[in-house]
Amino acid sequence: MKLFIFIILFFVSIFLNSSTFAQESATSSGTASRSSYELSYPGILPDHPLYFLKMIRDRVVEILISDPTKKFSFHVLQGDKRLLGGVYLYQKDSSKHELSFATISKGQNYMEQAVFDLKRAKDQGQNTFESYTKLGDSLRKHHEVLEEFSEMVKPDQKKRVDTFIKRNQGFINEVNRSKPKN
Repeated sequence: MKLFIFIILFFVSIFLNSSTFAQESATSSGTASRSSYELSYPGILPDHPLYFLKMIRDRVVEILISDPTKKFSFHVLQGDKRLLGGVYLYQKDSSKHELSFATISKGQNYMEQAVFDLKRAKDQGQNTFESYTKLGDSLRKHHEVLEEFSEMVKPDQKKRVDTFIKRNQGFINEVNRSKPKN
């Protein structure tokens, strides 16, 4: 039975990750101090009818991970995908702004969990310096994308995006306070 479930999840993940979506770049290349960190491509977007399968797969994978540093990597990946997925969805159809904002918010929840995972790994005595560096890079990229996203949303939606930016800045501050010295 476990093998059957694994096979199903494997094929669903292949199908969902191979979904093609004509994407526009979420960021412009004209900024001088751009982060070199690359956000992961989100695959299918939340408005896709099979998106729920992707969420089930991700939940199962998350439950199966027990190591805090591996869980951290998973949470950063999911946070990156959710942020970019929310931005792409808004670019594709700005009338779906509620779904777009909800997706970005869920991405931030994943980033908050990643901060928690790293603190836990650090408390367990694991070497987390490189992971903190990766998280810092990811959060700075999130900040860049959110700043650019703020410029593309309607004026009455900017306050909501500003809330995302402030929350992200709080994560950056926490990472800077908690990062171990190397």
